[in-house]
Amino acid sequence: MFLRRGNNKQDIHKYFRRAATESLDGLQVWKWSAQLGEFGEDDASQPSTFYAVQIKRSYLLIANNRDDLRDVMRGLTSTENHEAILADIPDWDILSVHEVWGYRHIRRTGIFNEEVAGLSFVTPSIEVLSFFVDFKKKSSVVRILGSDMNRDTVPKINPAAEPPTFKWLAPGIWEAKIPFSENQAKYSPLLLILVRLGFGIHV
Repeated sequence: MFLRRGNNKQDIHKYFRRAATESLDGLQVWKWSAQLGEFGEDDASQPSTFYAVQIKRSYLLIANNRDDLRDVMRGLTSTENHEAILADIPDWDILSVHEVWGYRHIRRTGIFNEEVAGLSFVTPSIEVLSFFVDFKKKSSVVRILGSDMNRDTVPKINPAAEPPTFKWLAPGIWEAKIPFSENQAKYSPLLLILVRLGFGIHV
């Protein structure tokens, strides 16, 4: 799940001219597919599907799961249950104050290919991966949550020699900061964060 919050003057229809459209809870949703190899070698030709929706010209919401998209849509459009619905998102109190954020519940069952799923180097005890951009500090922050993460064993989401390196904050919560300057190098940690969030391309 990825969300971008902006001002009410933004209109991003022109960026999705080639995408198919469908209606979901009365809102226009853009839908497109790509063959990423998500479903394993036995069904390599089956495409992965992505969805995007603009809400009140204030939010651009992108997801690779239609049900998750609907849940967050309802939270953003509800006048009565707005906070209650969105509060179920892990780290919502932290994510909600930032313009760009994302999160992923790590599913371990039914995975055909861990590399395609973006889980090749993800520590098994990680349950939730969240991400936000702090434009004022010119950095991004990655947080991981898990009920069974020992403070003495630093979790990883990338190969051992590659950043980011997480610091323990509280039981079951680790955090890493990635300054924008690091993304200018040959190695792009922010690109791999997108892969871990489920938005990678496998070739």
